[in-house]
Amino acid sequence: MIKSRLSEMLGIKYPIIQAGMGPFSNNNLCVAAANAGVLGLLSTSGLFNKDDQPWIYKAFVESGEAGMDDDMATVMEKVLKRTYRRSRTRAASSGSTSWYRRK
Repeated sequence: MIKSRLSEMLGIKYPIIQAGMGPFSNNNLCVAAANAGVLGLLSTSGLFNKDDQPWIYKAFVESGEAGMDDDMATVMEKVLKRTYRRSRTRAASSGSTSWYRRK
């Protein structure tokens, strides 16, 4: 563990931030980062490609175990919940979903 103001504020082990890298969903990377003790961020840019790049949208939807007919809010909710569930059950020290857990 590396103590820093950032790691204490965010409740993470190491003061490292894994950036969201779109347009593809990176929730598996986000979970891995959180489980390693750093802040993992989700890329949500794939959510806005439904019409012009449907293959990217489909990959984003499937990564959250959502359906192609779900509305944007439902897809995002499912992606967030799946990410939270996976990082939580693997005993991450907080990481990507620390903000979500506090709600």
